[in-house]
Amino acid sequence: MILLTVAACQSKQEKLSRVNTLPYYSDATFTPQWLDPGSPAIDTLHQIPPFTLVNQDGDTITEADVAGKIYVVDFFFTTCPGICPKMTDNMVLVQDAFLDDDQVLIISHSVT
Repeated sequence: MILLTVAACQSKQEKLSRVNTLPYYSDATFTPQWLDPGSPAIDTLHQIPPFTLVNQDGDTITEADVAGKIYVVDFFFTTCPGICPKMTDNMVLVQDAFLDDDQVLIISHSVT
């Protein structure tokens, strides 16, 4: 019983611990690059241009809606029998993990 309580406390502590900055990924090796905010190397990395999307509720979403937040983006086919169901299952896990975190967004594009 005591062991279970200690494990639960450790788990909660780990969940509360977050890094202040995230790395950049810019090549096929998926090697993280930790860059200082003012580094000129940031200007050489891929940037997402301004965009306008319409969500499932008919609301317009732009880059202003995701500014300063972490967002995970994926594309899926609604009738895809291959990898799409597995990708969807994995995105549900991500969604469940960050459901109450308003700093993490998921943007899924339906390709029909």
